[in-house]
Amino acid sequence: MTREFLPDDPKPKVFVDYAPREFRAIRLAFGLSDEKYLASFRTTAKERVSAGSSGAFMFFSGDNSLLVKSLKEKECRALVDMAPAYARYLTANPHSRLIRFFGCHRVRLYGRNFYFAVMSNVLHSERHTATITEKYDVKGSWVDRRARRPQRGDRVTCAECDATYTFDEGDTPVDSDNDRVSTDDHTVPQFPFHVHRPDVVFKDLDLERSLQLPRHIAVHLHSQIVSDCEFLRDIGIMDYSLLIGIHKCHFRAPRPGNANGIGTSTDFDDVFNRELHLDGPNSGVNLAPLGDNEVYFVGIIDILQQWDWEKQFEKAGKVLLGKSARGISAVAPTAYCRRFQARCAQILLGGPAPENLDPDCEVDSKAVNVKETKSRPDSKNIKEMAMTNLISDKA
Repeated sequence: MTREFLPDDPKPKVFVDYAPREFRAIRLAFGLSDEKYLASFRTTAKERVSAGSSGAFMFFSGDNSLLVKSLKEKECRALVDMAPAYARYLTANPHSRLIRFFGCHRVRLYGRNFYFAVMSNVLHSERHTATITEKYDVKGSWVDRRARRPQRGDRVTCAECDATYTFDEGDTPVDSDNDRVSTDDHTVPQFPFHVHRPDVVFKDLDLERSLQLPRHIAVHLHSQIVSDCEFLRDIGIMDYSLLIGIHKCHFRAPRPGNANGIGTSTDFDDVFNRELHLDGPNSGVNLAPLGDNEVYFVGIIDILQQWDWEKQFEKAGKVLLGKSARGISAVAPTAYCRRFQARCAQILLGGPAPENLDPDCEVDSKAVNVKETKSRPDSKNIKEMAMTNLISDKA
């Protein structure tokens, strides 16, 4: 059932499973059996439903590894159209940073069609219980790419406990003698010394530093992102984002390498499978840093936007308003791909900012000159790990 968009269908189905073969192949390739897939949703968490007429919704599986999110019909069409190529790419590139879609469905309720997808949670780790202290949505554009900070009196969601509270000049501590806090909908238990922290997703201009990663890991990660972007470019996708989650450790994160903390070429493959956690169903990558006590989660999300007339009209309108044609998010897939790669090189490798590059340039992760810093010294003679482990399509 890969095509079920006919409004005059004489026998409308209550539930439709789109492209089942392709999405099942992806699930199996990343170790998610049918039984495990269904068991993930015996309990759910963090449900969010729109109060408007759109019927938009989002919730996580009970173990927080999977995300169910509503789609617009055109997004569902885009996902179904790209499913064959997308499944081939992911199964052939198991280290891809692309968000992993595991299912695309339609349900008909009260005379209306609701489209939704099941996908990996980029910010989930099966090896760590990590609280994400910073989140960034990076597109590579710079026009209107600064997040709005909450103001006093705003109703915000706590990044720690998902409760809704009134923001009041910075973090709001919860009295350790009162282990419960009232929210809009219910009362939830709190841990002593818990501090409410608004859940803010920062943007390009808010990220003013590079990630402090070992050179070989940064080169590998950027190389994979370049490959992923080229795939999206080839199927006409733009406006995607690099989602970065940062977990602040209370202890020094383990560094890849031998007992002395020195990385070696002999343990390189083990580092990528163990430290980067590449073998599970999630597309987020857990990165052990070089110096600071941080763990990074990285994945490419929002990969369903095509360069259609709406985006072209958006670009024309913003340019007429005096916005930079190179700096807005709405640009054609090829230009978007180059700019995105340049921004990722800046974040991972210390390359130049996208606005300072020739728009026709190509970004080579091995050629980027990384500035030497105290927290991340330059490394030499590092080999880039090749993509291996081709996985055949499964029925």
